[in-house]
Amino acid sequence: MNDLIAVFQRTLPPILWRHRWASYRAEYGLPLASGTMQNLDSAGKGPEFGMFRGRVYYTKDAYLKWLAKGEHRIVPRVLREERSRKGHVKTCQLPKDYLQ
Repeated sequence: MNDLIAVFQRTLPPILWRHRWASYRAEYGLPLASGTMQNLDSAGKGPEFGMFRGRVYYTKDAYLKWLAKGEHRIVPRVLREERSRKGHVKTCQLPKDYLQ
């Protein structure tokens, strides 16, 4: 993870706008989607953010500090489910490498 943080430190712009998050993900490979960032912010679990003219932004330093702390690791409700013929959930399994 530290190698990834170092790469982001060199390559990311100083201000990260949430409304441009999809382009940052495509260009820099950021790990979470804009909607996930929105949900984390709403729950008070995202990085420190500011607002300018109604748009949310993160400073690069605040985002990287939060990313390094590992608070972005969230477990989705159901990652994979197998359904029986009647539509009932039979199993729910995390990918083998999820918690590594």
